[in-house]
Amino acid sequence: MFAQNIHIANELEELALLLEIDGANFFKVRAYKDAARIIRSFESPISSVVQLENIRGIGTGIKGVVDSILNKQEPEELALLRQKIPQGILEIARLPGFGPKSLKTLWENNITDLETLEKLARDRKMRELPGFGPKTELKFLADLELFKGHKDLYLGGEAERVANSIKEKLLEFNDVGRVEITGELRRFEPLVSQIELVVERKNDFDEKKLFESLGITEKAKKHYLPSGHLIKLHFTDSKNFATVLFQTTGPKEFVEIFDKLDSQKEEKEHFALHNFQYIPPEIRHHEKAKQYLKEPFPELVELSDIFGDLHMHSLYSDGVVSIEEMALAAERLGYEYIAITDHSQSLTIANGLTPERLKEQIREIEELNNKLNIQIYTGTEVDILKDGTLDFPSELLSKLDWVIASIHSNFHLTKTEMTDRIIKTMENPHVKAIGHLSGRILGRRRGYELDWDLVLETAKRTNTALELNATPDRLDVTEELLSAVLSKGVKIVINTDAHSPEGLNNMIWGVMTARRALVTKDAVINAMPLEGFKDWLGK
Repeated sequence: MFAQNIHIANELEELALLLEIDGANFFKVRAYKDAARIIRSFESPISSVVQLENIRGIGTGIKGVVDSILNKQEPEELALLRQKIPQGILEIARLPGFGPKSLKTLWENNITDLETLEKLARDRKMRELPGFGPKTELKFLADLELFKGHKDLYLGGEAERVANSIKEKLLEFNDVGRVEITGELRRFEPLVSQIELVVERKNDFDEKKLFESLGITEKAKKHYLPSGHLIKLHFTDSKNFATVLFQTTGPKEFVEIFDKLDSQKEEKEHFALHNFQYIPPEIRHHEKAKQYLKEPFPELVELSDIFGDLHMHSLYSDGVVSIEEMALAAERLGYEYIAITDHSQSLTIANGLTPERLKEQIREIEELNNKLNIQIYTGTEVDILKDGTLDFPSELLSKLDWVIASIHSNFHLTKTEMTDRIIKTMENPHVKAIGHLSGRILGRRRGYELDWDLVLETAKRTNTALELNATPDRLDVTEELLSAVLSKGVKIVINTDAHSPEGLNNMIWGVMTARRALVTKDAVINAMPLEGFKDWLGK
C-alpha cells in the first residue's frame, strides 16, 4: 500500500459516493468503487504503470480521472460535485449507517453538517425525517461519541505505509543519514495521532525546502502530508540518533524508568548500561514491560513463525487477482499453505459464491495443487445468518478443507441473541474458525456485545480457533480479550483477510497486535508448519 495509491483511492471513493448521492448510474458508481479498491491494494505505485488502462477494472474514463490526480489537478467531475454537495455531508458519511440514500435525505432537508444533525438528534427530531426513526437516532448518538474520540486519529497500518514512503524519499537526500519511524507507529498502535520519524542530519540544510520537496504543508503550526496525515520530523545528529529514537518511541512512563540517557550508538546500549533486558517497542506500553526488564519474557509469536494465511479472497468474489496469483504471492512470503475463503452466496455485494461456483473453485484448487509447491486449502468465509445457521448447507461445507464463519449483517442483536448466534456456529462441526471475531471497525463501529466467557468456553470445547484479523481497520481482538483467550487455552489464527497480493503484507500488523498482548507462538495455529497444521486440521 503506497501513499500515492491511498490518496488516489480516497479521491475515487469520494467521487463514487458523491455520484451515488447525486443519483448517478449504478454501474458508473460501481466502476469507481472497484477502481478505488484495486488501486488501494495495487502492488506498486500507480504512477509507475505505463499503460494504466491495461489494469483490470481501469477503463478510459477512470484513467482520465487518475491522470488528473497524478498531475495534481482536481478531476472536473469531482470538482463539480464538490461544489454541488456540501462538504459537511462527507463528514456525516464517515459515521456507520449513513448510505447515499440517507445522506441525500439530509441534504434535501438542509442538514449538511454534524453539528446540525447532532442537535436534531438530541432534540429527538432526527426520527421525524423520512427513512429515519428512534432506533436510528439513538444509534447515531452512540456512534457519534465514538467518532468524536477517533476523528483525528489515523489507522496505524495505512500510516505505516505512508511513513515508509516518506522515509524512502528522505533517504534520497545527500545531507540525510539514517531515518527511522518512531512514536506510536513504532509501537504498532492500531490508531495513531501522527506520523513521526527520526532524521539524522549529516549537514545543515534548509528544512523549509525539504518540507516543500516532500509536499509537506503547515497549518496552525502543524505539518501535514498530501495524504492528510499529521507528520513530525525529529532532526538530530549521528551521536544522539539512538537516544532520540528511544525517547520518541515512548511511551513516556517507560522512558522515565531510565534515569540517565547518555548518547549511544544503538538503542540496545541504553538497556545494557542499566542492566536491563531489551524490550521491543511493541511491548513497552504493556503493564508487564517494567517487570520484563529484569525477567525473561515468554517466547512471543514473530512474523517469521507464520507458515500460512487462512483467510483471503480471489476474483471469484471481491478479490482483485486469481487464486494462482494469491498462492504465488504467499509462496514468495515463504508460506507453506493458504486457504482461499471467498464469500458465500448471501453476501451479494461482494459477489458471494453460489454452491455451483464454489464447486467450480474446488476443482480449480485441486488442479493448482497438482501444479504449485504451496498447499492451497479449499475453503469459504461463510456468512453466519441471523439465527446462527450458515449460508451453505452442511453437505457442501463437508467438502471443504477449511471453513471460517463470519458475521456481515445484523450487528445490533441483543447480547444474548448475538452470543447464541456465535455459539451455534461454533457447534457446527464443519466450522474451524470464527472470522473478525468482535466485528469492530476501528473508529467507525464498536464490536458487538457478547458473553465472552460463554464464547471462549464454547471455542475451547469445540476446538474452534478465533481469528485476529490483521486488516488495518479491524485488528478486532483487543489486548484484554486476547489475554482472556490465552487464559482459556483457546487457539488463535492470525489472518490478513487479503483481497490482493499486497494485502498479504498486513500480516505484520496481526502479529504485532498479538505480541502487544503477549501472545505466544504455541497459541497460534498458523504458526504451525504444514505437517503440524494438517494434524490440527485432521487432514
